[in-house]
Amino acid sequence: MDDPAFAGPHNGAITWRMLLDQTSEWEGTLFGKADRIDRGRDLKREGSGPKGHERPLKTPGTYWEYNDVRVNALSLALLHRFRRPLPEVFAERIMAPIGGSTDGRWEGYRTSFVEIDGRRIQSVSGGGHWGGGVFTHAEDQARIGLLMLGDGVWEGRRVLPEGWVAACTTPAG
Repeated sequence: MDDPAFAGPHNGAITWRMLLDQTSEWEGTLFGKADRIDRGRDLKREGSGPKGHERPLKTPGTYWEYNDVRVNALSLALLHRFRRPLPEVFAERIMAPIGGSTDGRWEGYRTSFVEIDGRRIQSVSGGGHWGGGVFTHAEDQARIGLLMLGDGVWEGRRVLPEGWVAACTTPAG
């Protein structure tokens, strides 16, 4: 990937699978948010103190940890892959085939614009906090749920690649 976020020996070793299953151990600051914000989260005490604690990074692919900033790194990588805004790709490849509405929003942060092929494009965020994320109504969420229950097939048409749902629901690490 030709982006400084994926340069160097540590981040340069990260694969798509690692980004997708949250084992990347991606390190850095992306759009003003440092991965350290979520590194070392203890879900047992979530909300009762600081969000994370200092934890040494592991080798990419060897340690699972949910991290919102790393989800944003995945979104940036996908933006580079598709070379166009992810909300357009999502609307075309997922929402249109399942009859989803067009009134939802998927927004990035005000700081998350990048240049790709001479175009200024916003890299959208994964989470719905810090001013970005996906905002849609329950009916579209239910449609996506039914798509997943149907193993990526909607009304006889394969929308998601075969094996995608199984990969998404298989524990990592």
